[in-house]
Amino acid sequence: MKILTNDVVIKTMNLSDMQTALDWADSEGWNPGLHDAEAFYYSDPNGFFIATINEKPAGIISAVAHDDKYGFIGFFIVKPEYRGTSLAMLLGKTAFAHLGNRNIGLDGVPARLENYRAFGFTVAHQNTRYTGIASGSSDPRSIPLYDIPFDQLLSYDSKISGFNRRIFLSHWINQPGSHALAWPDKEGNPIGYGVIRPCRMGYKIGPLFACNDQIARVLFDNLCHRVKGEQVYLDVPEPNACSTEMAHEAGMTPVFSTARMYSKYSHVTEEKSVYGITSFELG
Repeated sequence: MKILTNDVVIKTMNLSDMQTALDWADSEGWNPGLHDAEAFYYSDPNGFFIATINEKPAGIISAVAHDDKYGFIGFFIVKPEYRGTSLAMLLGKTAFAHLGNRNIGLDGVPARLENYRAFGFTVAHQNTRYTGIASGSSDPRSIPLYDIPFDQLLSYDSKISGFNRRIFLSHWINQPGSHALAWPDKEGNPIGYGVIRPCRMGYKIGPLFACNDQIARVLFDNLCHRVKGEQVYLDVPEPNACSTEMAHEAGMTPVFSTARMYSKYSHVTEEKSVYGITSFELG
C-alpha cells in the first residue's frame, strides 16, 4: 500500500456534494435513483464524507448512523488513480469513528470481501441484482401506499428492518416519478409494501417487504405493471428463494452480486419478509 504524502482533507459532505457521490456511484455501474440524494443525506447529514487531495475530490464514503445501535457503510469509492494507496484506509477510519461502537452493515463486492473480513466483518448472505423488462399485472388487493397512515407503515417497516427509518422513509416513498403500493390486513395495517423508483437507467424496486410469498408476488407484479415495458431492477437477498423465483419467472437475469456483511451480528429482524433490498447504499 502506498502511503500518500499529499495533503489529504476529509470533510463532511453537504447536500450538493451528494451529486458527486451519486455520479461516482453511477460510473461504478450502481445505477442510483434520480432522486436518491435527499433520502440518503437526511438520514444522517453528518454521515457522508468526501476526501480531497490538492483540493480535488479523490474518494468518498458514507457511514449512516440509523440509530444508536446500528449504522451502515456505503458509497465507498476511491478514484482509480488513488486505489492501492492509504486513502481507502483513511476513509474507512473516518467511517468507523463516526459509527463508534454500533453494529455496522455493508454490502461488499466480491473483490473486496477479504478486505472487510480483515476489519472483522462476516458474511450474512449473498445478494444478486436482477434486471429485465417490466410486465406484470394489476391487482386491486394492493392499494396506494399513501392510503396507509405513515406511522403504521413505519411500525411495519421497523419490525422488519430492525430500526426506525422515519426520516429516510418520509423522503424515499415520495420520490418524484415513483410508485408505492401496500397490502393491508383486515384492520388496515400493512403486511406488505413496495416502492419502485426511477433510476439513471430504468426503474428499481426496493424495498419489497411482505409477510408471505403470495403478497410479495402480487406487489411485485403490480409495481412492474406501473412501468410496463421499462427496464426494471430487483436486488434479491439470496436466502429468500421466492424472490429469486419471481425474478426468473419474470424473465430477469443477474447483473452482479454483493455480500451483506456485519461487524457484529445480522441486524434484519425478519429476513424472511425481505423480498427486495431497499438499497445497497443504506441497507
